[in-house]
Amino acid sequence: IVNYEPERVSLRTSSPGLSLLLLKDAIYPGWKVEIDGVEAPLLRANVLHRAVLTPAGEHVVEFIYEPPEVATGSVISLVAMVVFVALLTTFAMERWKRREMDR
Repeated sequence: IVNYEPERVSLRTSSPGLSLLLLKDAIYPGWKVEIDGVEAPLLRANVLHRAVLTPAGEHVVEFIYEPPEVATGSVISLVAMVVFVALLTTFAMERWKRREMDR
């Protein structure tokens, strides 16, 4: 184990042939796995654990948690910010126009 954090687990593996790497942490929607930076199929093992088939040789395997709710929340926040800036700009322009007309 190279790094173990709540949302990312990095491991170095070495095996003479195709192997099953089992991580005894719960599998949950939003987890993905990469082998040497290339996404690989995440497998369910023993009903609730994460696993991946690793090819022969030395590899870096990373389990990464990226729940879809985070991406959805980011998009909603970005849209809300754009709408807020547009409304603020419109309000400021209207106020500026009224001041110019009062002069």
